[in-house]
Amino acid sequence: MITYSEYLDEYVKDLNAYIHKIKYSIFNIRNQGDYNKVLEYLLEAEKCIKQIVIETSSLPKGSHKIFDDINKYNIDLKKYKTILEKMSSDYYSDEVINSREYDITKKYIEGANFLKESEKRAQDVEDMGYTIMSELTSQRSAILRTKHYTDETRQEQNRIKRMLMSIYHNKLLFKCLLILIIILLVIANIGVIIYKIK
Repeated sequence: MITYSEYLDEYVKDLNAYIHKIKYSIFNIRNQGDYNKVLEYLLEAEKCIKQIVIETSSLPKGSHKIFDDINKYNIDLKKYKTILEKMSSDYYSDEVINSREYDITKKYIEGANFLKESEKRAQDVEDMGYTIMSELTSQRSAILRTKHYTDETRQEQNRIKRMLMSIYHNKLLFKCLLILIIILLVIANIGVIIYKIK
């Protein structure tokens, strides 16, 4: 039966924790403190690997799952170490930090100006929308007034038509009465003539 050191699993657990911290922190370094913290995680992870190698040196290869992962961990740590070496402490010198702070301030000002310009454009669009709405409202009111005038004109035209029809009917009636009076006068004259002859 293969027996492991009681510390092996603890070393493996610690190694996994440090690797996780390094992965999370190495691309979020913003100052010297962050840099030193990631460097400390890296050194502790290397210590864990050394201890694991010592603990497994007397074990048959493949008897523990760490055998499959140890090479991968070594490669990852070398990669992270290379990244950290490129981030030398000079990167966090006062001169460079001040330069970066200037760049950040400049970007902040540019962003603030962009927001102001965007706000101004939004206000312009809002004003334009209000103007368009006002014009549409005015046009709608004009259309309603025109419709009202059209209705009134149509009613007036109907009233005039009725008046003309009434005049026409009255004129026709007058003509009929006139003809009737003429006929009656003719008949009366004929009666008078006949009476005189007799």
